[in-house]
Amino acid sequence: MPATPMVLTTGVVYVRSFTGTLSGGTINVDTVVLDEANDDITLSRGAANQLDLATGDSFRVVSGGIGVGAANTTAGTVAVDTALVVGTGTAVAGALRVGNNAHVTARNAADSQDRQLIGLSTANEIAFGQDGNSNSFRFYGLGPSAFGGAVDGTSQLTLLGAFANGGGDRQGFRRASDITGNVDSSIFGDLFEYTFIEAASGAHPLFASVNVRAATVTAGIATLADTASVYIAGAMTATVTGRNYAGWADAGDYRIDGVFSHGGRESITVDAATTFAITSTSVVLACTGVETINTVTGGYAGALLLIEHTDTECTLADDDDPTASNALDLIGAATNDVGAVNKMIGFYHNGTYWMQVWESDN
Repeated sequence: MPATPMVLTTGVVYVRSFTGTLSGGTINVDTVVLDEANDDITLSRGAANQLDLATGDSFRVVSGGIGVGAANTTAGTVAVDTALVVGTGTAVAGALRVGNNAHVTARNAADSQDRQLIGLSTANEIAFGQDGNSNSFRFYGLGPSAFGGAVDGTSQLTLLGAFANGGGDRQGFRRASDITGNVDSSIFGDLFEYTFIEAASGAHPLFASVNVRAATVTAGIATLADTASVYIAGAMTATVTGRNYAGWADAGDYRIDGVFSHGGRESITVDAATTFAITSTSVVLACTGVETINTVTGGYAGALLLIEHTDTECTLADDDDPTASNALDLIGAATNDVGAVNKMIGFYHNGTYWMQVWESDN
């Protein structure tokens, strides 16, 4: 190459190979086309201080890395000290910006398909994976990890931070996925299946798969009706061969250290009928006239029923040798039970009928 400047105010420079040195001077060109035979790589000035590759052309680093700004880089890496923009827009120093509504993807060598890793779904919402696609994420780190705050060295995963967004009920964590079952299998919304390993010494006070601690409530101007550390809104309403339970302890003892309450009592008024149906285990019974009650429906095997039997116009008929479904078998010989002041009576359902287990005439 000559050591004096070469000035081309217009035109194109075709370069098949370039060797030698230029100790001084400037080459001013509009466009540089590499490989005249194929005419397939074109460099041009796009804007002030900007070098453009023509549409459809690509850039490849055969070996080594790419450094942006003053950052140093090693082979196979991209180091950003100032800003790196892919697509359109701007980025702050040290940041990577991927276009407008663009995404970062990775290609799976097994099926040669691109999988979205991260992108922008809507305003202020970062999307991991691709909507409507069965992408999976695997995090190799065993923790501790955290969302919304600093990690806790005693927790594998922690959710932190203040949240006050949206209207209506708010949740710290919500799961509302659609799960399709396999043939002859169960479905669980959440499955806790830990393995606890005892320490080499000392005394452990408690192992628990789930530990629900009392939440802290900061008082404000609003009134608060009730609180519950665990709340079950209701049972499912599926068509089943058994029953729809709101809760089920399948095995083991159940311990309650506090006060056990049946909650709101169900008020039932019998009017010209010999039966009534229950939806609660605690009932306040009343009659509009003199009524004799032979059966109570709504029970099932193992159910308990407490009746506040204080209305003197209500009579519970004793079926001492029960044959009717949901009949009442009172204690002792066949004797009907008439309501009285402050009387409570308790029953147990054996799967066919009700068996009286106690009575309190206060």
